[in-house]
Amino acid sequence: MHVPAEYRAPSAAAVADLLDRNPFALLVGVSGEGPDAAPVATHVPVVRPADAGPAVRVGDVLWGHLATVNPQWREFTGHPRGLLVFSGASGYVSPTTYRVEPAAPTWNYAAVHVTARIEVLPAGEETLSVILETVRALERRQNSPWDVTPSMDYVRRILPGVIAFAAHVEDVRAEFKMSQDKPPEVRERVRERFAADGRDDLVEAMDQAAP
Repeated sequence: MHVPAEYRAPSAAAVADLLDRNPFALLVGVSGEGPDAAPVATHVPVVRPADAGPAVRVGDVLWGHLATVNPQWREFTGHPRGLLVFSGASGYVSPTTYRVEPAAPTWNYAAVHVTARIEVLPAGEETLSVILETVRALERRQNSPWDVTPSMDYVRRILPGVIAFAAHVEDVRAEFKMSQDKPPEVRERVRERFAADGRDDLVEAMDQAAP
């Protein structure tokens, strides 16, 4: 991902926060060989470990899983490198918001691309551990977190339908494009437009990425 200097992530913590808040990632790999090789992708939940630090760095490990019937996981035995795409707040910006001419429409967004070596994990306890880590990461944001304990027998029963993987981080690129290239008064009008539309996520993202 190409990241212009003005759109770099405001902090390492902001990158980690985007992953934690938006764990439904696009896992991109390669299927086939030679001229027949083609990109293949699946939307999957990917979480950081409970003891992860306030940043996403090279050497870190992310946990994910996909359905056993999905053939993509087999491709990682021959092509172990994959790309994980995490999407944060995004929204269209109409030129009418700027109140200046000439102007052009654009899109404000935050995204993180993580290149990683995908290690398919053995069935059984290692896969179960990833599932439980995923439950922990997602349930901690609920007002009344679900307790998996009463359902453990059921979880173990359906476990063969899941393939878990460890994504060993090799590169992290983040872009927070939030009108930083606009004059302060124009940027404020964009912020006010998002606020009026009830897009609190974009208002927060613009504040976070403010120059």
